[in-house]
Amino acid sequence: MSIKREAERETLLKLVTTGKHAAYKINHARILLKADINQPVESWSDKAIASALDISIPTIERVRKRFVELGLDAALNRQHGGGKQRRLDGEGEAHLLAIALL
Repeated sequence: MSIKREAERETLLKLVTTGKHAAYKINHARILLKADINQPVESWSDKAIASALDISIPTIERVRKRFVELGLDAALNRQHGGGKQRRLDGEGEAHLLAIALL
């Protein structure tokens, strides 16, 4: 994996060193920085990153994949919509409650 632009690297470094951010976002930035093949020192393996940051290898793989396929913002943020689809909408839920209260 390669962080191509210096601006992306600066964004990640700023994220991990300044301000208050969600822990998952900081961890995702650290994963990307450690996995970068363009860094001055050799990039880290997924196993080494997992051990150093106490993060599972599947999480590291997902973050790297999102970075490559969707870009920096997608890699830093959580994906939504992976849960179950609702069986009832608001109107159906109101109807069910009305029947239950009879």
